[in-house]
Amino acid sequence: ASSPKADFDTLGSVAAGFKDLDDLDGRLVAATSMVKKYPQYIASVHDMTMALVDLRRFKEAEPYAKKALAMNNKLREAWFGMCEVDRGLNRWREVIKDCDAVTACGYSTQSRKSVVVLRYKAEAYETLNDWQNAVQAWTIAINKTPGTRQYYVHRGDCYKRLGDNKRAQADWASAKDLDSGLD
Repeated sequence: ASSPKADFDTLGSVAAGFKDLDDLDGRLVAATSMVKKYPQYIASVHDMTMALVDLRRFKEAEPYAKKALAMNNKLREAWFGMCEVDRGLNRWREVIKDCDAVTACGYSTQSRKSVVVLRYKAEAYETLNDWQNAVQAWTIAINKTPGTRQYYVHRGDCYKRLGDNKRAQADWASAKDLDSGLD
């Protein structure tokens, strides 16, 4: 990864290989080489962000996430990187804004980022004890990704916090039904 002759594609492949092997330190070495050699490429800046996020070094990842957004604030991946940083730094109101920005870039059920931010947003509302908005966020997550048992559990818990025991019980029953379908 630190070879001076390594081109962008090679470094990207090395970084991806380290990620696939769960070698986070190796991934960071490759990402560091990429961002040093190709700082003008948003892909290298984003990869550095995510390498640091995976290492739970959120403060160090923050400048890279901000740089990626400055390079292209219409890119889902850039907003997702910022969302991961804000989530790691427990900035829940910012997480909600970041999730909205990811979604505004275009929702795709094939994109892990599109799907996971639905959960992140709902969890952020829960952390802020904003149960009504959490219910709404979990409902969107359920509608976009039906069959996710844990989403029903969470929404049921939120309904319980709001004092709506009937809806809470219905969601928990739906979760149980989904569990029984796994047999």
